[in-house]
Parts: sequence; structure tokens; C-alpha cells
Amino acid sequence: MTILLASGIECKDVRGVKSKKGTHSNKFISENFKAIQNPIVCCLLPWVAWLSIFIMVLLLTMNKLNFFSDEVIISWLPIIISGYCVAGTSLIFQSLFIKKIPKFFIELWCRKIITGAFIYGPTSSDMNIEESIVIDSKNIQLEERYLQFIYEIQKRLNNSWQWLFGIILFLLTFLWNPLRTLNNFPVLGNYSLTDDWNQKDFWQYFIQQNWHFLNELPVSLIAFMLGLMIWRMYVASTSIDKLVDKFQFEPKLGHQDMSGGLSPLGNLCLWNCTIASLPSIYLSIWLLMGNLDNFPSPYPDMPNYYTYEFLILLFSLSILPIVFCFVRPLWKVHREMNCWRISKQERLYDIGDTIHLSESRLLHDMEKIEQKEFEIIYNDIEKKKIIYTQTKKLPIWPFNMKILGQLFMAYIIPIMSFIEILAPIIQNLHYF
Repeated sequence: MTILLASGIECKDVRGVKSKKGTHSNKFISENFKAIQNPIVCCLLPWVAWLSIFIMVLLLTMNKLNFFSDEVIISWLPIIISGYCVAGTSLIFQSLFIKKIPKFFIELWCRKIITGAFIYGPTSSDMNIEESIVIDSKNIQLEERYLQFIYEIQKRLNNSWQWLFGIILFLLTFLWNPLRTLNNFPVLGNYSLTDDWNQKDFWQYFIQQNWHFLNELPVSLIAFMLGLMIWRMYVASTSIDKLVDKFQFEPKLGHQDMSGGLSPLGNLCLWNCTIASLPSIYLSIWLLMGNLDNFPSPYPDMPNYYTYEFLILLFSLSILPIVFCFVRPLWKVHREMNCWRISKQERLYDIGDTIHLSESRLLHDMEKIEQKEFEIIYNDIEKKKIIYTQTKKLPIWPFNMKILGQLFMAYIIPIMSFIEILAPIIQNLHYF
């Protein structure tokens, strides 16, 4: 695949043969793409991700050694441990994903999909479409515009809005228990100082006594980092909209990816949607295991396993990522591809009509046509039939069945869990 730019955008095909587009002096190297420019966040991200994994292992070890004696803490440990695992995994995958963002767009360029750029200016309203598009894909100006588009993605990834997302998730996590318990904030846990001081090791006593507070500190930090990454996932999705608004593209007929060469956009959304599916997978696994049924909880209003609350929550966690991370970003591309297919089908209709006329002539004038002319007409018909057959099914979505299958596999667990929850509810409807 791509991805070095020496002087222009340099591409490398599967055979290792390099092809260069453009000759300007600007240099772009995807490895230098700074999805995270803030040095503190850049340093914290891998540490926080592995901190989640470390806490997961630590809690597993402490539980194995019977460190905890509080029934409430013990009852919550499986969900808390798996939650740290999901959070750490999500941060690791998100850090990998944001580094790949420029590669998806550069691969699109290297496939020569981008054919023009829309010129927006003070007089753009007076221009017609032909005048407002740079048609020549070899034009240096077009390449510069495309590189500028990639740099704009980098700028938007590091926009100040990221801090708002991080702070909101931090506050929601840190203040969750105080808001729920209000005047019963569990800093002292469930222990009495006079009863348990002499019965427990100091650290064993201290950790359980301040469990909620000690647990909220790393969880809030993880939530803050997740907020920063969620902003970047949002930018990745909306960048596809901006691509369609700023550039003209031409899908490739008969491309091997079965989506007109636009599968990089589908893969980008697949990554985004798969990462966003982790919360629904987390909830689904617990629902499938049935551990939330009659689950001993520190909150007495914990909903039962077979309730509409879990059904709505699971449905939201499953559907919203598909809509906002996969379908919505690709919708504009789909509309453009549909217009492209309509324009190509008009030509196919003409080819089909010429095939009909040629075959009709052979049928009615067979005896009058000489052998040489007959062979010429026949060969022409066969060539047109091949073209017609190969291009009559033109793609209208920037993804293929492989991408769709991978998306389905990412949501197979939520689908199974959703069916399991929905089944008893449907059965209960028979009683009404």
C-alpha cells in the first residue's frame, strides 16, 4: 500500500512498483501525521490503556487471594474487571485506528479515484459545475488540495472540542456515585472502624473502606482519555462528508474490491464501528451469561435481567454505532455512487439497444450479408455483450460483502443477546 510522499503522493502497488503523482516540493509522510499533537495526551494514552489492563490483572489476583471480604465488592468484581478489560482494549484499538486514518484517504488517491476538486469562492455561485471543478487528476493544484484536506483532518483531530468530550466523560464517571447516593457517598464503605480494625491487614482494610473512591480515580482518568478518542472517531466519520463536499470522484468499473475502488472508506467506517461496538459486546456477554439476573448489587434499584431497560440499552448501544459510525458517514458517498451508476446505465442502455439492432439485422438480412461483414458484426455484438454483462451490476455502496460480513461478525454477540432478551418478552405478550 502507500504511503510515503517524497515530492507528491507516492504510491506502491502490490508488486512493489512505485508510481508518483505530482511534482511539487511539499512533503507528506503518513507516519508524521499527528493524530495527537498534545505531548501530554500522546504520552498518557498508551500508559492509561495499559493501566486498565494492569488493574484488571491486579483485581483478578487480589480476588484469587481472597483479598476482599465485602460481599458487595465481591459481587461487583466480575463486571468491574471485565469493564477495565474492555476500556483498555478500546483505547488500544482507538490509538491504532487514528494512526491509520490518513492511509485510508491516501489509498483512495493512489487508486486514482479522485478526479477533481470543487472550487468554492466568492464567485462560486456564478459558476456552473464544469467551471467549478478541476477535472485533470494529474493537475498539481488538485494534489495540493488533497494534501491540504489531509492536513485539515489532522487539525480537526486536535481541535479544542476534544477537551469538552473528555471533561464530560470524566465528570459523568467521577460524579456518578455521589449523584446516585447524594447524602450517602460511600467513602467509608460498609465497615465499622471499631469492629474491623483489629481483624484485617491495614491495606486490606483501607482499600475496602475507600473502595468506591479508589476505583473512581482510574476509571475517571480512563473515561477522560476515551472522551478524547471519541472526538477523534467523530472527526474520522465526518471527514468522509467533507471529502464528498470538496472533491469529485469516479468509481472504477470492474475494480477487484467490488465497490468501485472505494473500499478504503468502507474499511475506515468498519474500524470506527467495530470499536464503537465494544460497549454493546460487553453488555451482551453479561446478559448472555445471565449474571445480571437477581444480581446482588449495592444499588437496590438495579433492574432485573428480563426488563425493558436492558433491552433499550442494548438496542441503543448496538444500533447507534451502526447508524452514526457506518451508515451515516457513507450515505453521501452512496448518493454520489448512485448518480454515477445512473449515468453509466444510460450508456449501457445505448449498448443494449445497439446489440438489439445488430442482432435484428443479422436475423432479417442473414442471406444478404456477406461472410466477412457477418463476422465483423458478430464479433462486435460479442464484445458489446461482454461489456454489458460486466458493467450491468454497478456498485452503489463503498463497501463489499467482506466488509459487511466483518461488520456482522462484530455484532453477532449483541444480536444473540438481543434475541435472548426479546424472546421471553414476546412470549409474555401471549398472555395479554
